[in-house]
Amino acid sequence: MVEIKNVLVVSDLDGTLIPLSGQISRQNIEAVHRFLKAGGTFTAATGRSPSIAQPYFEQLSITTPVIVNNGAAIYDPVAKRNLWWKELSPDFRAVVKTIMKRFPDVSVSAVDGQDVHYEVLLDKNESRMRGSMRYTDFVPLLIEELPKTCCKIVFMAEGEHLDMLELFVRQAAYENFHFVRSGGICFEMMAGGVSKGYPFERLVSLCGKQLCDTVAIGDYYNDVEMIKKAAFGVSLENACDAAKSAAQLIVSSCEQNGVAELLTMIMEDSQEITFKSKSY
Repeated sequence: MVEIKNVLVVSDLDGTLIPLSGQISRQNIEAVHRFLKAGGTFTAATGRSPSIAQPYFEQLSITTPVIVNNGAAIYDPVAKRNLWWKELSPDFRAVVKTIMKRFPDVSVSAVDGQDVHYEVLLDKNESRMRGSMRYTDFVPLLIEELPKTCCKIVFMAEGEHLDMLELFVRQAAYENFHFVRSGGICFEMMAGGVSKGYPFERLVSLCGKQLCDTVAIGDYYNDVEMIKKAAFGVSLENACDAAKSAAQLIVSSCEQNGVAELLTMIMEDSQEITFKSKSY
């Protein structure tokens, strides 16, 4: 029997809780609140930076730490500060410069451990970032001026431009960095080994829980390691094949309130939810 008070559910946001409309459904919000009221713990793991995700944390009544920046940081949504972050290795500026020169149409941003966002420039007269990509306030800086505390770089482009950039990076095999697709137009660069699964055990400890009582749900490539790390991994009908393959259970799509379906199954002690201890 599932002890609700022991359970920690960690959910991705975009494509899992947040549909294309950008609005979390009433059904999902109410299910999260019922789960919390029943004694469960619910938190998030997102590719978004803290300031961009904060409104959703508040809407979902999340008060425990969350994974942000695709695993490069853990954030306290109450104190509104990062509790931990993993900086990029010192050679990140040279790698970013190489990529920007090779792909002049790609917009590039950076975020540091204090959640300051930068528009990355090759020269002071350059600006690649279109209006649709200006999702927050950016400080324009030359590559050489970026602080050493940067924990994530985001390359933004559409269609084949991003495909070509990803192919270039994979062939270059930059050993000190981890790259992942985190959305339709975003290709992100973190420190080597970093993913949503990288700080998962640290998050579990900060939430006062045990790894053997964790559930993780996600839909995209950047969720795979987290899904594998949890004691019970879940994906959705709208998920990519890699996320589905990593999961022990597939629930309805984001648009059909898959998270609410999962939380209801946990609260009803469904036999489909089977926690298994894992060794790493």
